Amino acid sequence: MIGNDVDCLLTYNGKAFDVPMLNCRCEKLGLHQIQEFNKDSDKALPHIDGWHDCVYPAKRANLFGLKDKLGRRWKLTMVADILGIDSEGAHDAYVDVTMLKKIFFKLDPLVHPNDWTDNSAAKTVVLTNPLF
Repeated sequence: MIGNDVDCLLTYNGKAFDVPMLNCRCEKLGLHQIQEFNKDSDKALPHIDGWHDCVYPAKRANLFGLKDKLGRRWKLTMVADILGIDSEGAHDAYVDVTMLKKIFFKLDPLVHPNDWTDNSAAKTVVLTNPLF
């Protein structure tokens, strides 16, 4: 991903599943593993875990009634449905990524309002990405 014009890694429960699984595959293939973000390194991507960094804090604050409606569950489609985000076609990779992006942009400004300034270059790059 480094060198491919990728700004960050956005996952859903990626700290517990995706990153360890990808690192295992990278090790087997002799590739560089995904490193924890270090602002002084050009070899590490910022990683945003949609569950741990965004949905879980919103659930703890019961934003949109997430705590009441989700209980102990945390499926991506359930979160999307509660937030009024279309989940049709779920489990298709592109649909899931699009759902996660929409969830992130709906919740993160509420969970981390200080990170959402008009001058935020990282947010601007993501917002203007032509894929979405």
